[in-house]
Amino acid sequence: MSLNPRSRILAGIAVVAGCAVGCGGGGEARSSESIVDGLLEPPPATRTVVEGLPAAEAVAFDSRGNLYAGSLHGTVLRVSPEGERVVLAETGLGIVGLAAGPDGRLYATAIGEGQVITIATDGRVDVLAEGLDAPNDLAFDDAGTLFFSATGLDGRPQIGCVPAGGGWITLTERVRTPNGIAFGPDGRLYVAEILENRVLRFEIDEDYAISAPEVYASGLRLPDGIAFDAHGRLFVAGADAIWVVSADEGRTVRRYLTGGAVDGPTSLAFARGPSRDPAALFFSNYGFPDRGTGTTIASAHLAIPGLM
Repeated sequence: MSLNPRSRILAGIAVVAGCAVGCGGGGEARSSESIVDGLLEPPPATRTVVEGLPAAEAVAFDSRGNLYAGSLHGTVLRVSPEGERVVLAETGLGIVGLAAGPDGRLYATAIGEGQVITIATDGRVDVLAEGLDAPNDLAFDDAGTLFFSATGLDGRPQIGCVPAGGGWITLTERVRTPNGIAFGPDGRLYVAEILENRVLRFEIDEDYAISAPEVYASGLRLPDGIAFDAHGRLFVAGADAIWVVSADEGRTVRRYLTGGAVDGPTSLAFARGPSRDPAALFFSNYGFPDRGTGTTIASAHLAIPGLM
């Protein structure tokens, strides 16, 4: 399937206060905050960056600093570092995961359609993989291979990858409800298991053989999107908060960002790009407790930049 929607200046979706959080500068603690064990204390304020995006589900950055936001209703929005916003594509698909590829294309999961798609810079949409059971999140490894989670709403959950030759490979079906995925500073793959309220991790070798799952953190609440900072702390979107898992052996789990602009966070992404603040954590708001009512992308300035 190929769609060629005309990119247009966004109507009805506003970028709040221009670039808002993450357009550059930053890095130091505010006068009312201190840094304790690599975290700002008290936790930083959250701020709405984009509003009016119904059922906001996914966020990602490319290397040029463009912010992408996806909606379960199919809209994919691009916001430049200068604050210019366009609808990159009206896919007509249920977009829940985004990742910027090394080839300059945007990759997305369409959960209801069972597809992984690509979106070109002109908005063209092509199907990369299909026949999946509720594909959810995406992550590239250092070699440029695309990995995905499929939550398995019809009983076929999996972690898989899309090799360079196309198609897809199942790596494991041993995770009951895989959701957010990310590669950690140790090169291992981390997977949020949403209904088990925990994060697992796996080793994957060059032949795509995967280890048995190891429980990395538990005691979370509906963990969804995940992202690491440069010091190895894991941030987790879950229910009505963004949690943080410490990088030490104790792996302390804590609700960190709550209230303010937090409204059912789902996807997380640290800002990237030469004119972005790398310590700005962006998140999509799907709504909580009324799921699907969220309409915003928000951000918080943290103490440590994201893992690049």
